Amino acid sequence: MNRIKWIDLTRVIAILTVIFCHCLDNIYHIMDPHNVYSLSITSKIFVFTGYSIGRIGVPLFLLITGYLLLDRTYDSAKTKRFWSRNCKQLIICTISWCIIYELFLIFFMKNDFNLISVIADILLLRPIEISHFWYMPMIIGMYILIPFVANSLKEFDKDIIIKPILFYLIICSIIPFLLVILKTFGIKGLSAQISIGFSGGIYGIYLITGYLIKKGLLNKIKSHILILAIVFCIIITVAFQIFEFNHKYTYILWYDIPFIFVISTCLFELISRIKNIPSYNLINFLSKFSFAVFLIHMIFRNILSDIFIKINIPAHFKVFLLWIILILISYTVSYLIYKIPKFGKYILYIRD
Repeated sequence: MNRIKWIDLTRVIAILTVIFCHCLDNIYHIMDPHNVYSLSITSKIFVFTGYSIGRIGVPLFLLITGYLLLDRTYDSAKTKRFWSRNCKQLIICTISWCIIYELFLIFFMKNDFNLISVIADILLLRPIEISHFWYMPMIIGMYILIPFVANSLKEFDKDIIIKPILFYLIICSIIPFLLVILKTFGIKGLSAQISIGFSGGIYGIYLITGYLIKKGLLNKIKSHILILAIVFCIIITVAFQIFEFNHKYTYILWYDIPFIFVISTCLFELISRIKNIPSYNLINFLSKFSFAVFLIHMIFRNILSDIFIKINIPAHFKVFLLWIILILISYTVSYLIYKIPKFGKYILYIRD
């Protein structure tokens, strides 16, 4: 299989930022707004900067998917093959990890056992208590329709495709961002009423944007402009989060904020321009196991959580220490599981 070296590098950046984001969650307890309210301004800047960077991981994964899978032609035979090789294995992987997470929550996290709840989790009828697992049912839904979307995109010029994408970006990203600001000032009860069903929401927009980047969407924009856009959007995103929490409005940064869209797409384009990837053997290894690490790392994060609470060092040092340890443990465990026949393919969804 021919490797696209910069895509491998992007995967590595994506998984490292995802893990870093989850480390910030764990050490600073961002989901509890009272913990954030009490932070100093320097700590808020550290947390929200890390969060702004950490949130680009999932968009990068989606951009990769769109870049690789939407620029293809699918007939009936190829669609069946795609569903068999990709969708079926992804569903098996998802159900397997539902069971693994349930066992972990019951035996290690001491959750009460409830058979109906366990069955509901395995059948994806409710969110499982592992926060990052929302990604799995989302990406399954995307994968099933990829052959149809890919064939449709080929019928239109890039300029035609951009118009509805911009429209849906307004509905799925810009309007929600403005509504958060309005809610901060007490104006509630507003929401976009236009249906976004066929767009795939913000996740579908990322996929199609990956395809458009492959078709040269950002080719004419100079690299230093892309870098300035990234830096500007990170600053704005940090300031926005500080503004929200200073006004006692609990806002957890998500992928639909327009600045995260700009940061991730500009970074994706910049990485695509890198000609030589240093230490590529290492990058290739880290890329190969990136999805496995995504599945595994939260188990070890939760196991290590109590230990890190007791360590008497500054919180920002804890974040980096936990991040490094999780990377080492998760990659080691992924590699060991991969050596078990069939586990790499079906349990870790590793594509050789």
